[in-house]
Amino acid sequence: MFAVALALVSQISVNAAPVSNQTQTQQSQLEQNKNSLKEARDKKEEIEASIEKLDNQIEDYMMKIEENKKSIKSTENDVSTTKKQITKVEEDVKSQQDVLDQRVRAMYISGQSSYLKILLESESFSDLITRAEAVRKVISMENKVIGDLEEKKAGVESKKASLEVKYND
Repeated sequence: MFAVALALVSQISVNAAPVSNQTQTQQSQLEQNKNSLKEARDKKEEIEASIEKLDNQIEDYMMKIEENKKSIKSTENDVSTTKKQITKVEEDVKSQQDVLDQRVRAMYISGQSSYLKILLESESFSDLITRAEAVRKVISMENKVIGDLEEKKAGVESKKASLEVKYND
């Protein structure tokens, strides 16, 4: 009876051993599967984080594009306004230049001595002072007109240069 019990126990032990190896193999496979699943989840999270980061970058770029479009539109409006201003100032300058040219022509025809002639034709000392003051005012006005004309021409050139810089940017 003891022999039968011993035979039974050894048979159970022999049968248990293959089951134990099979269980270990399955557990090992299960661990590998768990690790693979964890790696896949980690990779998925990395990819999702990367996608979110790229989405944020795209959104930032879209906002910058919109800002640039607004800036371009504003610059185009400024360019248009400045061109209109330049055209008007150039017309004013041309008109003033024509008046100045006519004045210079008249002075040339009448001669440079016209101011001196006006002073010398004075009938009295007070008349001389009055005429001298009038000549001084005329010369002052002419100088002011010339100065204004030069200033406007410089302003036009400055605006053109500014417009060129804006347009090239």
